[in-house]
Amino acid sequence: FEVYPDVKIGDLSATEIDRVSTEVTDAAIDKTLDILRKQRRTFAQRPASEGAVDDDRVTIDFEGKIDGVPFDGGKAEAFQFILGEGRMLEAFEKAVRGMKAGESKTFPLQFPEDYHGKDVAGKEADFLVTVKKIEAQHLPEVNEAFAKSLGIKDATVEALRADIKKNLEREVKFRVLARNKGAVMDALVAVSELDVPNALVQNEAERMVGQAREDLKKR
Repeated sequence: FEVYPDVKIGDLSATEIDRVSTEVTDAAIDKTLDILRKQRRTFAQRPASEGAVDDDRVTIDFEGKIDGVPFDGGKAEAFQFILGEGRMLEAFEKAVRGMKAGESKTFPLQFPEDYHGKDVAGKEADFLVTVKKIEAQHLPEVNEAFAKSLGIKDATVEALRADIKKNLEREVKFRVLARNKGAVMDALVAVSELDVPNALVQNEAERMVGQAREDLKKR
């Protein structure tokens, strides 16, 4: 059988809680529009005479060596990434920036001490990079055709912005509510005394494991 724990609420008279609130601004709508445009961007190959710039999609072959010895994860062929999005280390992107299709370059790269690859963290590698292809991105214009492609009934820019604002306001409402509720519960826990039942601890652990599994399945 289960026994509910006794909860003793302390003195809340001196407790202060920050209650957050926010509004959906035009800047937030513009930011969402930029995200929607990037989700529907297209790419076209750059002329051979033009070098790679930020927002270009580059296709490269690369191989890295530390003290002349290759290392795991340091080699790839026909690898694609968007220049300037931070997927690669800044030193790597800096070396590729300005290169043209068909060019090769060797450059040193210092891995950060906190790099996720523990075998190479804090070490310096020499990379050979060959650019195979450079594609410039093209973002769709924010117009009636764009609004229609997103399923807006009126198919106008004004209706699109209104729909984005409505969705953002709904999302913001629940996030603010959850944050304020969390602040209240933290304040209560800070001045309260209670023993957490082992069954609750076990259930929470099982829930977290299940959540982690579902997250990995989605990935």
